[in-house]
Amino acid sequence: MASKIIPYDRYSFVCGAVEGATWLAGRPLSTDGFLILFCERGMAEFSINSHIHTQRRGSMALITFDMVVVPVKISDDFRARFLWIDFNATQDLFFLVTSSRLWDFIYKSPVCQLTGALARAVVRWYDTLDWISCNCSDAIKDKMMRREAENFMTAMTEHIETRLGSLGEDHKKNRAWTLTNDL
Repeated sequence: MASKIIPYDRYSFVCGAVEGATWLAGRPLSTDGFLILFCERGMAEFSINSHIHTQRRGSMALITFDMVVVPVKISDDFRARFLWIDFNATQDLFFLVTSSRLWDFIYKSPVCQLTGALARAVVRWYDTLDWISCNCSDAIKDKMMRREAENFMTAMTEHIETRLGSLGEDHKKNRAWTLTNDL
């Protein structure tokens, strides 16, 4: 049986922190949406779609509902901040992001090390999410979290396309080039 990543069913967006003992090695995680995980300390090794990825301090994991994720090793001092987005909100969010370069990046490198400036910006972003979670009424909390998630994905898209280049509008050609480059 898979472990639920976030045991909340009430909200579309949930932020918080996860500690090393939360997940059991060898037990698949059920994402049920989209998980943005930022490692603050320690180490966790995950099998994501049958490839091993290691998350360390300053790295971020972008895990989608269609990925098979199994923790392999988790250090006792592992701590990561997360934003979990439910399936319906994930579909809305993914619809807004049309960059095939972003999706290629996420599926090829679901765990990536962030640079100093970007890592600091992500920490501030999580601080904002925490503030919203603790200080806003339920009436506006989901709306504000949704906007934060949309802004985050827009910024990540621009960052990745700036670094890796845009693939343009010909989606068949883009996918063919990606498949060719992966060989």
